[in-house]
Amino acid sequence: MAILGNRKANSSAEQGKSAAKSVKQGAHAAGADLSEQVGALRKRIEELAEALGNTGHDKARAAVDEARKASRQALLQAEKGYGAVADHTRAAGATTARVTAERPAIALGFAAAIGLLAGYALARR
Repeated sequence: MAILGNRKANSSAEQGKSAAKSVKQGAHAAGADLSEQVGALRKRIEELAEALGNTGHDKARAAVDEARKASRQALLQAEKGYGAVADHTRAAGATTARVTAERPAIALGFAAAIGLLAGYALARR
C-alpha cells in the first residue's frame, strides 16, 4: 500500500508539474500575444498621430492660401475704390474750378465763410 501511495503521490506530483508547465507555457504565449497586440496598438497610435499632424498642417496651409486669396481680392477692391474716389475728386476739382471761374464773387464769399467758421472753431479751444 505504501508503494501504491508513493505512486499516486508521484503521479499527482508529475501531473502538478505538467499542469504548472502547461500554465507557464500558456501564460508565456498569452504574454507574447499581448506584447504583440500592444506593439501593434502603439504603431497604430503613431500612424494616427502622424495623420492628424499632417491633417492639421494641411488645414493650416489651406487657411493660409485662403487668407492670401482673400487679401488679393481685398486689394483689388481697394484699388477699384481708390480709382473711383480719385475720379470723383478730379470731377469735383474740375467743377470747383469751373464754378470759381464763372462766379468769382460766390467762390470768394464761400471761402470767407469757411475761413470764419474755421477761425471760430479754433478760437474756442
